[in-house]
Amino acid sequence: MQLAIDKKIDLNEDPPQEIASTQSTSDGNDTSDAKDTLDSEESTDSKPKKKFGKFGSLMSTSLKSGALEKAVEKMENDLHDKDNSTSDTTQKIQSVETTATIVTETFQAEEKILPDVSASEQYEFATSFLKVGDYPTAERAFREFVISNPDHKLAGNAQYWYAETFRIRQLYTDAASAYLEGYQKYPKGEKAPINLLKLGVSMIQIGEKDQGCKMISGVEKQYPNANQSIIQKAKYESQKFECRNKIPNIYKSRLLNQRVNKIFKKFEKSFKINTNFIVGVSGGPDSLALAFLTKVYALKKNLNPKFFIVDHIASSHIVSQTWGFF
Repeated sequence: MQLAIDKKIDLNEDPPQEIASTQSTSDGNDTSDAKDTLDSEESTDSKPKKKFGKFGSLMSTSLKSGALEKAVEKMENDLHDKDNSTSDTTQKIQSVETTATIVTETFQAEEKILPDVSASEQYEFATSFLKVGDYPTAERAFREFVISNPDHKLAGNAQYWYAETFRIRQLYTDAASAYLEGYQKYPKGEKAPINLLKLGVSMIQIGEKDQGCKMISGVEKQYPNANQSIIQKAKYESQKFECRNKIPNIYKSRLLNQRVNKIFKKFEKSFKINTNFIVGVSGGPDSLALAFLTKVYALKKNLNPKFFIVDHIASSHIVSQTWGFF
């Protein structure tokens, strides 16, 4: 099915702080354009655009051989037991490095397009192709910038925009690989949270929903201090793609009881909470039932509730269970 997509990017501010707004289509795919902004004037340049497909074909071949799957599997493990003190070195994935080496060798054989100026000016030159919608050339320019200036403060941004040139053209496999490379090389960069989010969405777009959903849910876990617009965007994407935590068998077995299942459905219909919440329980049978119902509800809604034991101090006017929101 064809996706409706706007071929222009609105580029107003550098570096962009907010993420793309999403426009849903009938097939549920993300067809948002890159509404992130860079400092720019409106351009009317309509010159014919050149095609550069060497990287795309090489990357696709590499991905089909299983490199992306192995890299993502390793990344999932990192997200599962991520330690904030983990060094950048331990986050590198061999398959990504191998792919990058192949791509670098091929790229260096092509004619360079960045001018012989400062790195900041080269970055501005690369963004100029985004402003006019020349995404194939922008792809080459940002890739050349990252290769030539891997430690520059704008390298992480350039890697992100490089990935965006694929996503905008609906080349989701190449986009996923480029986002993944950005996550591995610049995990603490300014673009790291949105980069991980876009990686998750791209994975879903190429049919890897379980992996993509894990990455989307990993945005808030790994980057709790990220811009709230990105956190909210991650929650939106999680709901849009119906990402759900798997309900453990211990809870599923209880729901097989017809009476319990009926009670849960009534509870689910009336609860209607879509944000994280707090549950206070006293330890009695009613409280334990509430804890069970809210836990299953949270798993289905991909929420993260907190449970606290409440001491009622024998006060008859205190309700036996309480909850709040956060």
